[in-house]
Amino acid sequence: LSTALFADKVLLIEGPSERVLFEKVLEETNPTYELEGGYILEVDGIKFKPYYKVLNALDIITIVKTDNDLKAKSNEKTHFDLIGFNRCLELVGMTKKEFVEIDYSTIDENGKKVWPVSNKERLVKEEKRDIYQTEEETIETLESKDIYLSEIDLEHDLYEAIGDRMKKILKSSNPIEYLQRAKMLNMLKLTQDLTATDCSTIIEHDLFKALKRLVD
Repeated sequence: LSTALFADKVLLIEGPSERVLFEKVLEETNPTYELEGGYILEVDGIKFKPYYKVLNALDIITIVKTDNDLKAKSNEKTHFDLIGFNRCLELVGMTKKEFVEIDYSTIDENGKKVWPVSNKERLVKEEKRDIYQTEEETIETLESKDIYLSEIDLEHDLYEAIGDRMKKILKSSNPIEYLQRAKMLNMLKLTQDLTATDCSTIIEHDLFKALKRLVD
């Protein structure tokens, strides 16, 4: 934070995987971004609010990039809070959204109700995409305030930008799952082989507008 206080623009990110990727992209596309007043700051997970508050109070342009997280309520497994979306809304004083209901239960061969994790993962992912699409107007408002929400998460955003290259570099038919198994280690492996063209494709992609904003 002490270094960020002297920047003109600060991009707040969740953690080291984002840092590894974004620094690689900027190394290839805008290597002098720090000299020009840009800075990337990790917030230790999802603790954006105190950093955002301090930087904004100093009139530093503060950009946020965060995942579209959903979290099941502890007392009701079919009710999911929009914690990623609401994280963004809270930063700019907008009204938070209510929970969504996702019933991922099914009936097994014995007629018993079960809650498969695979069903949960699939339906939660579908819900995240639906939120991103149906809340388009609100997301545009957030982006006008330099708050950027992933459609799902960093790995899915990256796949949208350079999916075929991810498959080739990681030698995997499912590079999203591959990255998520060991995020930091496998992100390092991926970025080592990203070309200048790959990096240009990433920063120009609509889902990486936060990164582009840092160097505009």
